[in-house]
Amino acid sequence: MGRERRWRFAQRRLEELLLPLVRGLGPTGRRVLRAARRLWRLRGLRRHLGFRQRSRLGLLDGRRRQMQKVRRKKGDKSKNARMATVGVVYTLRRLPDGSIEGPIHRRVIGTFEGPRVLFRRLAREARKRGYGSKETVFLADGATHLWTMWKEFFPKATPCLDWYHLCEYLWKAGGTVHKEGTDALVTWVRRREEELRSGDVDATLAAMEELRQHIGRSGPGTKGRRERLAKATGYVENHRDYLNYEELLARDLDIATGAIEGAEKPVVGARLDGSGMRWCLQRAEHVLSLRSVVVNADWDVFCETVMLRHEDLRTWKIPRVTPHEPMKPYKAKKKAA
Repeated sequence: MGRERRWRFAQRRLEELLLPLVRGLGPTGRRVLRAARRLWRLRGLRRHLGFRQRSRLGLLDGRRRQMQKVRRKKGDKSKNARMATVGVVYTLRRLPDGSIEGPIHRRVIGTFEGPRVLFRRLAREARKRGYGSKETVFLADGATHLWTMWKEFFPKATPCLDWYHLCEYLWKAGGTVHKEGTDALVTWVRRREEELRSGDVDATLAAMEELRQHIGRSGPGTKGRRERLAKATGYVENHRDYLNYEELLARDLDIATGAIEGAEKPVVGARLDGSGMRWCLQRAEHVLSLRSVVVNADWDVFCETVMLRHEDLRTWKIPRVTPHEPMKPYKAKKKAA
């Protein structure tokens, strides 16, 4: 029954109920009918008439339907915001006794404009430090676009996949057969780590293939376990050319991106990722640049440079860095329920 027909049907039922009461009252009865038609919108009268309620919240039969919220799984991020790309350039100095001192002269660079802009700035900083004539190590996680940029901007650098990102996939692979928190899982992961540190990637892949044979072809949860194992195996196979852990550990060099992980909170999180903050990309980019200046301990040099650039000007009127029209905040794509 359509909405209009339901409306007329309810009005007829209302008049049938009230007609015996107002018959013979003349104009007074007509006023009572008009008042009753207005009152029928009340929830109690509509329920008494058997008319299903449909409120502005889309509720049926007076029952409140709660908004469905996507439940996060283990490892899912709580936000779906625009991600900043952060890179770090630092120097390691070898002392006369053979030990390594560093990182020294660390410089943090971040941007919201994408990885290509970041890599241009990183390459410019690396050339100042002697890239091409000095030994250079390139560390990154497994993102494909980062390794594409490595081939373009740092082809002479020794590539190395971040160790801790790789270990996360080892734990996921072992968890497909061994239960979480058991000694069997810890033992399996530790053996794979020893193999990768010694450069025996084939042994790790063979161990993952052995796990796959222990997972049945059917049964509850089998499909998800096989998918997680296949994803971990593909991660190792696709990055096996970047697993130079044995060579780098022999020279006491870094194999993890701890310098970048440690820079994310003071550069991005402390100023741009507060509770309830919403940013447009232009202003966020300017604030991120200033945060990089502060973290790199270059604030005094930055202020002096600004003063030198404006000392010949008659006024200290600085041109706007953002347009006059209101800027729209970044709207992230909604996750599917």
